[in-house]
Amino acid sequence: MPGRDAGRPTAGLAATPVKRDDKAHAGHYSAGTMTQALHHPLLADWPVLREARRHDTSLRLAFDVLDGAVRKRVGSVAKAHLPALPIDGQSFGVDAQGLLLKVAPARRDELFADLNLRLHRAGLLRGWRNEIFGLWHHSGEPPLALIERASARFWGCLTLGAHCNGLAKGQAPGDPPEAAPQLWLGRRSRSKSTDPGMLDNLIGGGVPADQTPLQALHREGFEEAGLTFAQMQAARPTGVYRIVRDIPEGLQNEDIHVHEIDLPAAVVPVNQDGEVAEFIRVDLATALRHVQAGELTVDASIATLDGAVRHGWLVPLVGRDTADALANALAELQSPLGA
Repeated sequence: MPGRDAGRPTAGLAATPVKRDDKAHAGHYSAGTMTQALHHPLLADWPVLREARRHDTSLRLAFDVLDGAVRKRVGSVAKAHLPALPIDGQSFGVDAQGLLLKVAPARRDELFADLNLRLHRAGLLRGWRNEIFGLWHHSGEPPLALIERASARFWGCLTLGAHCNGLAKGQAPGDPPEAAPQLWLGRRSRSKSTDPGMLDNLIGGGVPADQTPLQALHREGFEEAGLTFAQMQAARPTGVYRIVRDIPEGLQNEDIHVHEIDLPAAVVPVNQDGEVAEFIRVDLATALRHVQAGELTVDASIATLDGAVRHGWLVPLVGRDTADALANALAELQSPLGA
């Protein structure tokens, strides 16, 4: 991962004219109002689609970083948590546009390291991962700062996830050639800090600052499913979806990079890192029932629907009208930043 932008130190808003970068960015999403596509009457039994954008914007304040003379949106902070921040006009300031970090680029990492530790000790950060995530304005650019993973939801900043649908090769006798394959699902360990015991895709994990989503997927492929680097070369990217939802830790503002991989019948995933309790192989109809019942994580549900919609497997199971409604809803969830 390239180093962060050098930027120019600034003494504050009054020291230099401030421009705003208004291109699609890490804090850009349409979650303030639910779109008609997500509320289609045929999707009443698919609450996960609305959960993916369940966010009350009135509870949070936009969070920007002053980078040289440009103000860059990176996330948002709960208004209730503002008293915990050093809003002194030097490090942080608040104005009509929101919370603004003013410190020079060279000081950002140190500031976040110290501040996040204090927030953790105050009980405002859930857990501590010792993993470094980027503070992004655009996910394709160098991060503006490096932060502890556990703090990402507090800051409402964009995180990246890498997920992979595992398609089990080999059809049942009598299945037509276009029939959907079975899917490998993993059950998350009950010791996980997020979504313990829930069903997940074959592979799913966060993307640290020094890896791309594909690199993270290759690593997670072995850690979670025991798949070698050579086997993971068969994984192919299929889409990127933006999840923006209020959760107990803060705001999940995440781009889910979805992939899929074909696994020969003889390949059975075996967890290596203790984070997956078991793997199960199910047909698509069963996987979709898990999605509807809320038994898959939100991220995994969107990834599962991505594969079902893209391959045209839904029509025999839910009918043409519902399949079209699901496809339109997924289109609404696509990330504004793209792949």
